[in-house]
Amino acid sequence: MTILKKSNYNMSVADFMDKKGYYAPSVHTSYYGAFLFVSHILCNCLSVDYKRQKADSKGKDSHKYLMDCLKNDLHNRSALDEKRFLAKFNALRKNRRKADYLVDAIDKTFADQCLNDSTKLREELANIYKIAV
Repeated sequence: MTILKKSNYNMSVADFMDKKGYYAPSVHTSYYGAFLFVSHILCNCLSVDYKRQKADSKGKDSHKYLMDCLKNDLHNRSALDEKRFLAKFNALRKNRRKADYLVDAIDKTFADQCLNDSTKLREELANIYKIAV
């Protein structure tokens, strides 16, 4: 299964869980839908294959590694795109941590917002990198 397909599955599962009332797992999979999409972009648009991603991020925060790689490319394209990406990706990452590790209740509004934010981020990146989602 391709990373893009896994990304798409995560988005479908996030939507399904949100509709079933499993809000924290929905937030979790919304984030991973975006995370895997970034990994796909690095491999298929920026020539940073999955093996290299794994090797280069070994012993580091792999999430920050992927974010930084894409941020650097976006910076060279458009500072505005870079800023939007960082704001959205960091918010999704923060919300995933909240859903996974904190005792705060995750409600439908919060889960809906995370799913919407992940969907929009993927759409924006798909537009920038000319990817059919």
